Amino acid sequence: MPISITEGDPLTVRVFSGVNVCSFACSVERVFARPLFYLHLSFPTSIQGTSLRGAMRVKAAIPARVSPMGNGGRPIDCSLTNVSVSGARIDSQHPLPPDNEVVGLKFTLVTPPSNQEVQVETLAAIRNTTVSKAGPDKADVFSYGVQFVDLDPVHYTLLQNMTYEALLADRLKIV
Repeated sequence: MPISITEGDPLTVRVFSGVNVCSFACSVERVFARPLFYLHLSFPTSIQGTSLRGAMRVKAAIPARVSPMGNGGRPIDCSLTNVSVSGARIDSQHPLPPDNEVVGLKFTLVTPPSNQEVQVETLAAIRNTTVSKAGPDKADVFSYGVQFVDLDPVHYTLLQNMTYEALLADRLKIV
């Protein structure tokens, strides 16, 4: 659905870089309809920015296991769908017990160039929770944004290398 934009219209642009959110005001200098619809914008006089995350996240598909803290909590199989040195997004077919703010998290990283597997076990603080439908006739997906707590420095370095390699290989992996 086309949006009616004319020359001289004020415009606010917001950009997400993977770590920061930036915003600036400008105006439409010229509208081009052909060969592709695009705009020329005025140069911004100021740009505002704020940090959204502590570190850049990249897409991942890492099997993991979450263990609720306390007695009687059974481990839940899940997947890390994006990851950074400071946290991750966990997707699960099963909800975590509602009274858990910190969980145990276990997953495996593969280290280049030998493809050696390194087991990561850390605590993770749950920062946000969402529930979404995977589709009609499919189970809900429970997603948790978590922040790593006291991550081992070796594991931090492995995650940092993984993030940089993903960034260099394909910028579309930035979340």
